[in-house]
Amino acid sequence: YFLIAFIILGIFLRVVGLKQEYLWDDEQLSMVSAIKMHRQDFKSGVLYFQEHPGLGKWLVALPSNFITANYQPLASLGPNMFAWSFLAYESISANYGAIRLMNALIGVLAIFFVYLIMKKLFNRKAALWGAAIMAMSPDMIALSRHEVLMKIISISMVLGTIYFYIMYLMEKVEDKKWIYLGATIVFMTFALGSRNFDPLFIIPTIILSQFFINRGKDKLKENLIVTGLVILSFLFVFYYTYPPEAKVFAQNHLNANSPVELIGFTFPSMLYFIMIRNSYIIPIAFVLTILGFIYYLNKKENSDQEKALINPWQFLKPNEPKAVLLIFLIVSFFGIGFTRLGSGFMYNLTFYASLFLLSGIAISHLIRKYNKLKYLFLLIFLVTAIQITPNFPYSTWDYSNFNIGNGFYGNKLDKTVPDSILNELKSRGNPLI
Repeated sequence: YFLIAFIILGIFLRVVGLKQEYLWDDEQLSMVSAIKMHRQDFKSGVLYFQEHPGLGKWLVALPSNFITANYQPLASLGPNMFAWSFLAYESISANYGAIRLMNALIGVLAIFFVYLIMKKLFNRKAALWGAAIMAMSPDMIALSRHEVLMKIISISMVLGTIYFYIMYLMEKVEDKKWIYLGATIVFMTFALGSRNFDPLFIIPTIILSQFFINRGKDKLKENLIVTGLVILSFLFVFYYTYPPEAKVFAQNHLNANSPVELIGFTFPSMLYFIMIRNSYIIPIAFVLTILGFIYYLNKKENSDQEKALINPWQFLKPNEPKAVLLIFLIVSFFGIGFTRLGSGFMYNLTFYASLFLLSGIAISHLIRKYNKLKYLFLLIFLVTAIQITPNFPYSTWDYSNFNIGNGFYGNKLDKTVPDSILNELKSRGNPLI
């Protein structure tokens, strides 16, 4: 019941008072782009704010089709005319609450996908722990409250892809199996269409999982069909919905004209972010998972039923859908770690999604062996809630474990907003101003 209470609290913090906060620096530009897709045309919307593909923005701005406002000035805003974004004031004023609500609901959906995946693969306790960890993550709360660069949509759509793919793997009825595969491709398309870099790791995750889990010559045709559909999803997003000039802008933004130029070594930064981002439970669960890999390294077939640590090696078996979780973790961790973008925690979002999934089973498995530890973890949830509630929502902007670092947005406030707004923020209790 305590876990359910924390899940409900996390959902509440995502949706309450969405119209009370100021727009983030890129949020207004992203909203203008999204509204233009519905009130002008899709390509014009993508070209206005070209950093990422447009499907995620298109999704959150669906309510604009039913909201009356003066949309005529939107046509005056050409590609990258950010300095003139004030022309869209009436459009944004009428729509920003609805767009933020859509974004928040998609953030809530991510919680339920974590629950559904873990319940399907493990049990209800692991599902509740995983969902509670996702629900009480200050980063995920903050990103759910702001439609900015499609971060929470990326995570939610990736988790939706994983869920429906697992349902496809476990389904025995042939017709239902292909329905689940179709849903997998739809969610993958929206994942790829939300951000440029981090969702890409869902592609090798699905393809590697397909050939690893469904082994054998009799499965080759099915595996090739799945691979083909995954590739078509990628081509649809980046060669049909994303104009060439927008891709050039994105390449310039990333300072990379080819994938080779993204190669780097950023594992230290990734490990640092694991320790300070999301919540105190994430680093604990990550360490438990790694210890499980090490402990069972020379006894991979041993049961973990009587042990405190899970045996992750048992997931890596043919015809075992749980293998998807480990392949997802490995692909996203090493894929991001061997690029220079891993040095920014915003590019670690897909990897965080894999951590939310494995955290639930790692914690619940430990508690099964040492039941009294559940009170410690519930206390950690309570500490997180106390940290982010008094100065909410600003506390979610500036959150980091042990107060290490400056959060991911709050440290910019004194440089990016006028004094009049700063004074009001001070009066409303932002602790870092």
